[in-house]
Amino acid sequence: MSENSMRVIDAHVHTLDNYQPMAPFEDMGRVDRLLHWMDDAGVDKAVMLPVEADFSPENNE
Repeated sequence: MSENSMRVIDAHVHTLDNYQPMAPFEDMGRVDRLLHWMDDAGVDKAVMLPVEADFSPENNE
């Protein structure tokens, strides 16, 4: 990053296990896909927020 460029930070992202009603696509919510899409979009950092959901308690960890 040059001295005059700004960082791009996505202030609200989620990752979660595939759950059909919320994430009907197989690769939605996966960390590796998030990082790929961030790279493609030029996003430098992201703030990951938890998904609290009864249907997938491991996402609450």
